[in-house]
Amino acid sequence: MKQYTFIINDDNSMEDVARMIQKRLDENQNATSVLQVIESSGTQEIIEYGYSQASKWFPDMIIYGMTSQGAIVDGINEVTINYNGKGICSLLLFDNSTVIANGYDCHNKTPLECGQDFVRRLKGRTDIKGILLMSSDTTLFSDDFANTILETFPDVPLFGAMAGTSDLIEDRSMVYFDQKIYNRGIVAVAFCGDDLHVEAKHSLGWRSLGKEFVITKSSKDGFVEEIDGKPAIDAYKEYLGITENKYFYDNAAAFPILFEQNNKLVGRVALFCSNGAVKYTMPVPEGTSASFAYARKRYLLSESLAGANELIDFAPEAILIFSCVTRRNFMGDLLADREFLYYKNVCPNCTFTGGYGEFLYSRKGAGLLNGSLIAIGFREGEAVQTGIKPYVDDEITEQYDTVIPLMERMINLLEKTTDDLRQNVLQLYQYASHDELTGIYNRASFNFYFNDVFDKKNKDFSAGLFLIDVDHFKRVNDTYGHDVGDTVLKKLVASVNQVLPGNAVFCRWGGEEFVCIIENIRKEQALSIAERIRNKIESTKFTPVPKITISLGVTIVDDTSESHKEVFKKIDDALYEAKESGRNKVVFKQ
Repeated sequence: MKQYTFIINDDNSMEDVARMIQKRLDENQNATSVLQVIESSGTQEIIEYGYSQASKWFPDMIIYGMTSQGAIVDGINEVTINYNGKGICSLLLFDNSTVIANGYDCHNKTPLECGQDFVRRLKGRTDIKGILLMSSDTTLFSDDFANTILETFPDVPLFGAMAGTSDLIEDRSMVYFDQKIYNRGIVAVAFCGDDLHVEAKHSLGWRSLGKEFVITKSSKDGFVEEIDGKPAIDAYKEYLGITENKYFYDNAAAFPILFEQNNKLVGRVALFCSNGAVKYTMPVPEGTSASFAYARKRYLLSESLAGANELIDFAPEAILIFSCVTRRNFMGDLLADREFLYYKNVCPNCTFTGGYGEFLYSRKGAGLLNGSLIAIGFREGEAVQTGIKPYVDDEITEQYDTVIPLMERMINLLEKTTDDLRQNVLQLYQYASHDELTGIYNRASFNFYFNDVFDKKNKDFSAGLFLIDVDHFKRVNDTYGHDVGDTVLKKLVASVNQVLPGNAVFCRWGGEEFVCIIENIRKEQALSIAERIRNKIESTKFTPVPKITISLGVTIVDDTSESHKEVFKKIDDALYEAKESGRNKVVFKQ
């Protein structure tokens, strides 16, 4: 496999680049050829002309691409409205692989329908190693398309980008394939081959700052209307001093919001604000807990450096990079170029583009991404080490050993203050939710989890409820003193925790009484667990106290349970019966 990158600019016309491509095709006549073309102006006439010419020059070649958010040449992204059609072409030549591609007009079909069609095109294939996605229109999102493919090919990574334009308000993004240009469409390219290997690297680098807020009103087209019940712009005014004006993107881009998606941290960059609502590059679901993010330049660089160094062992023969322009805006051209050069060190002909967002659906990625860098390595055959050495000592990612810039010192102060506040909040939470003596949840926490059980209860859900009392505990305090009594309670809690399942919520109700909630169990399981708890305590030594036993009241919360009060009365009555009928026993009340 080979990769060649060509730049269309004032020195290299489209015809010049075509001749260079033809030379490489002549040198590799038996190869499967794929050309990725990134166009920077967002001018349909230029793309149409280029496609018509390319189809004459290379009639059998798979040609696809997208518009970028500004021109990207050798890693340098020039965001200019009147830029003169500069573009970058990446030629991929495969010796033993197959490429299957198609484009979809999403004016006519939903992304779900398009995904179903692409799955049919791939039907029966067992050698798919990666699928590239490109989409256009900031209100068109690839989730339904990608998830449809992943249902059939769950282990295949999907990667790519959302096309961009230099104008954030007037979206003129386009994707293209087979001489068709889509201003609201999806292009998919599947790379297949038993001898083909694909490796994905994902860099983020942004970190949470300040308190979490909740997205209380949002839409599927990427608008967030309310944050914490107020107009979304209010959060930007309050925390960042940003108002709704033509400079909104310039002021907000360095502070994406962060939240968890598919158990991974993802970012969303705000594009513009309209009537108090903030438009993000990708949707943010209602109910999402998020926070503003910040970064140091070395945070972003260090993650990309690590990814590039890891790719050295993979020994890629080609690398496609998709990076958010926010990273360049934040770091500046010199450092953004440095990030690109980490990967160029690994594969000299790698290519780089950026749009409104990135895609990585895989075990390492979280789907729709933003503010990140995705690097995809390709290789046919076994890895052949080239002797390339990692950037193990890049001073840009190291701490300063000279006069520290004022901004860096301010960030240090902010980070440390934020960490201190976070620790204080966690400590206050611990005090408020846990019992000081035993360390388990307190009565207030029990009430929270008890309410949660009632919110979940239905015909398929049930939970066991246990009320535990230490038999004759007053005698322990009277005979041995309260210090021994406290030791008994702490050891009792430790012993009970040894036999409780991992999903148990164990709380101190008060004094020598404890309560426990265990979800997704029925009567037989509840009684079995209660007996194990009783036996454990009976067999545990509580020196100097000769023996400690407990009594337990047990009931089940299910769809027949009418109220909190009714259920708690059942375990209270069951516990009373256990104690009155001899103690050291379990009683169940339905």
